[in-house]
Amino acid sequence: MNSFSQIDCSNWFVLSTVPGSEYKLKKSIHVFAGDQVTLYLPCRELCYRIKGDFKKVTKPIFPGYLFVYKKLETLMVKSRHSPLERQLHPICYNNSFAMVEEHEMAFLIELAGETGLVETSRALVTEDKAVTIIAGPLKNFTGRILYINRRKQKARIMVEMLNRQVPVPLGLEILKPGRRS
Repeated sequence: MNSFSQIDCSNWFVLSTVPGSEYKLKKSIHVFAGDQVTLYLPCRELCYRIKGDFKKVTKPIFPGYLFVYKKLETLMVKSRHSPLERQLHPICYNNSFAMVEEHEMAFLIELAGETGLVETSRALVTEDKAVTIIAGPLKNFTGRILYINRRKQKARIMVEMLNRQVPVPLGLEILKPGRRS
């Protein structure tokens, strides 16, 4: 697989799949095409309360979607008459494959990094009940934060993807006052 430091943020395409089967599709493409195709599945850490305790769970940021760099048409031609053909559903616009805008992909890679994982941010609640994000990927995105749910430890941000505004929930660990680690 190519290194993300060598890849620009242009020429990215999106494959659609059944939500919940993104990892399976990524693995199938990797087995079928090997290192010829660069795939990106941005994920997020979310906190869920299970039996009274918060557990961190990793889920895709965009359920049902997988990003492919440059070689989508090659992958589509190569997969003809193979079991993978029925799983590949590229997003199309005006009878051509829809390309992710460069600034949208740059934001996504900045948020999720090369690993594709948006870790849980940390926030501190002050005495006047104001929430201050002190660490994590949400620290620099204050203008894009729509909503913070302190009880469920989630923040909802607005992300632009394929020329649409998409709300995305991300994990937010709420720290008690006086604790900053």
